[in-house]
Amino acid sequence: MLLEHRGKRPVVPESAYVAPTAVLCGAVVLGERARVLHGAVLTAEDGEVRTGADVVVMENRGVI
Repeated sequence: MLLEHRGKRPVVPESAYVAPTAVLCGAVVLGERARVLHGAVLTAEDGEVRTGADVVVMENRGVI
């Protein structure tokens, strides 16, 4: 899900992948071929979140 926040929208190149259950909110800029997998959340408040090329972002829940 791509959400506008504080007037900024995520930037996702065509070569990148964002899973249907991932959330990018605000000034988030993905690098080429970056992958944001299921359940991951990237939110930019007053700055910018930027990934490099070929980066994989995963959600990690501990097992209880």
